[in-house]
Order: sequence, then structure tokens, then C-alpha cells
Amino acid sequence: MKVVIGHSDEVDTEDAVAEVVASCQTQLAGESPVAGMIFASIEYEHQALVAALEEAFPDVPLIGCTTDGEFSSAAGFFDDSLVLTLFVGDGLQARAAVAPGLGADTRGAVAKAVAAARGDRPLPKLCVTTPESMTADTAEVVRALAATLGDAACPIVGGTSGDHRSFDRTYQFCNGAVYSDSIPVLLLWGDFHVSHGVASGWRPVGPIHEVTAASGNHVTEIDGRPILEVFRDYWGEASLGVLGQFPLAVIDPDDPESFYLRAVFSMNPDDGSATFAAEAPQGSKVRITEVLRAGILEGSTNAIEQALRDFPGDDPSAVLVFSCAARKWLLGTRACEESGILQAALPPSVSLFGFYCFGEIAPLQRGAAPRFHNETCVALLFGPS
Repeated sequence: MKVVIGHSDEVDTEDAVAEVVASCQTQLAGESPVAGMIFASIEYEHQALVAALEEAFPDVPLIGCTTDGEFSSAAGFFDDSLVLTLFVGDGLQARAAVAPGLGADTRGAVAKAVAAARGDRPLPKLCVTTPESMTADTAEVVRALAATLGDAACPIVGGTSGDHRSFDRTYQFCNGAVYSDSIPVLLLWGDFHVSHGVASGWRPVGPIHEVTAASGNHVTEIDGRPILEVFRDYWGEASLGVLGQFPLAVIDPDDPESFYLRAVFSMNPDDGSATFAAEAPQGSKVRITEVLRAGILEGSTNAIEQALRDFPGDDPSAVLVFSCAARKWLLGTRACEESGILQAALPPSVSLFGFYCFGEIAPLQRGAAPRFHNETCVALLFGPS
């Protein structure tokens, strides 16, 4: 198994597509791709983009989405660019499908997309997804994916679509068409190894608390007190400032040593409640967190190192990275360093591709149930078996 990567920062859609197609075709050198992924700026003409890629690579399963920035070993990091990655391998098989209406019927849309992609085939070796970020509860999307595939032997990994910081409308791509409020899935079978790493750089501080009043992503109380009071105990009035700095660590009930992050969207000074990017369930155990900019970048390295430690083969080919857009926003002028740090943590022969997303999907450990993460870096490592 190998990948080829085309990356263009051309402003014009036609020029960007032409550049990535030419680059990939040169690298393919006559080989036929089995599947691919598309990460694109919100600024492109998306229907023209995917139609041109479908024409260049007919019958190749392709999924992807709009992003908050793209990066690759081919060209580095850009806020507005196009990345096309194609998978090649004689022992590799793939199918892609999509289902709209994710917000209205989350479980139904997920089941429909997976069923269409899987057909009557056995359990896939890997599921990669790039769903809508703003119309559905992504934690519920992840639970539905786990229930539909039904076996931890198939890792479920992905990142949700973005539109920079407009929070208006994002787009998903599948097999030559553009969607919104949808879930595309790419299922892979065959002779390849895969591993993943999950890290953020945020560090829990203070004692363990309990969410005592919450509904969905709206948390009213921790330890019987308004959540804002608890945040103020740690950070004072800074709790109302750059809220991305202070995600909540939700302790994994299946592994008390592990946690996933929940980003704060807003605090309500009137009633002391908070709205998060996804649910922090009532009854869950949580801790407050802190981070420095250097810690965010250290988290990126840790995700790569975890994936390398867990990789069952000797010769990884490429790594797909989903990094949270909030990490980029908090890094500010240092955001361009993350892709370089990711690449530096890899063996020189391993290619890198990925994007900044509005939420990340991955199990915390190999064989565990998938989780929806915020402010996290997920690294998915591929290689031949």
C-alpha cells in the first residue's frame, strides 16, 4: 500500500485541480488508484472541483470535505488550498458512500451510508469519515457508526468539515458530488496495516469533578454548583475570555486513565451555565485543563509517536492527520509549525496529509470504542502488511 499526494494553493479552482491531478498522475506512473480523499478550502467552486476529479479518476471511490486549513508533506500548510490523496495497492479494496439528512435522522443516515458502502462484504479493516460538523450531535454520529459497524476490530477515524470561522455552512464530497448535512464514509479492506494516535497537549489540573446537571451539550452544574463558578475558581474572569484555552477533560468510563476533550463554545454569566461543542453527559467525571502553545505542538508529536509505537508492521507509508481548528486558532502565528513538527516526528519515507477540522473521531486506544474529540490531534498511520 502506498499513497500519492497532490497539493495546490492556486486560487482558481480549475488551476488547483489541474495541478493536483498532474502531480498525482506523475507519481502514479501508470498505476491505478484504489481510493482517495479530498480536502478543500471553502473558497473553491466545489461542484466543478469534484466533477473534474471524477473525470480524471473515474470509478475511484473519493470522499472528503471543506476544511479550516490543509497540510501535506508535498507542500506544507495553507489556509486555503486543495489536497488530493490517492491510495494504491494490489491487495487494497475500497468503497465509498454518502447519506444526507444527518441532522434530521442521525442514526438513519449513518446506517444508510455504511450499508451502501459495505454491501454484502465482510467487516472492513478501516472506516474513515468526514461528516458535517454543524447540523447533528457528532457524539451521536460516532455512537451510530460504532453501532452500525459493530466491532472494534474496524477502527473508525475521521474529522468533521469546516468553513474557517464562519460557522455558516460546510460541504462534504463523495464520488463526484457535493453535499451538506451529510456523512460520507470510506471503507477499506485488504493487505495493509493501520494504527492511530490521539493526543492534545492539554493537561488536567485539580481534582475530579462530576457533571451534576446537563442536557445535551449544555452544562448547568458541576458538583452542584454553576459551572462558571467552578471555572472561575481556577481561572478567574479569564474563564469568559478565550474559551478554547479551557476545554473540559471528560474521563473515559471505560478507562479512568484516559480522557477526551470538550471545547467550550460559550459561557452564560446570567445563570453560570456553559455550552460545549458536544455533550458532556450528566453524571460524567471531568477535570479542568490547561495548556501552553508549546504543549499543543507537543501533543501533535505525541499523537504521531503513539501511532508509530502501535504500528504492527515495519514499513509505514503515510499518515493521515485530523487536527482541531481550535488548535490552529490558539497557535496563532505558530500554526504553520504544526505540520512541520508532525513531519519531523515521522520516518523520512512516510508521507503526511491532513486538515484542520471542527472535531475529531478516533478511539482513545487500539480496540476501544470510537470517541468524538475537540481540540485534539488524531494521527492515522498506514502501511503494507
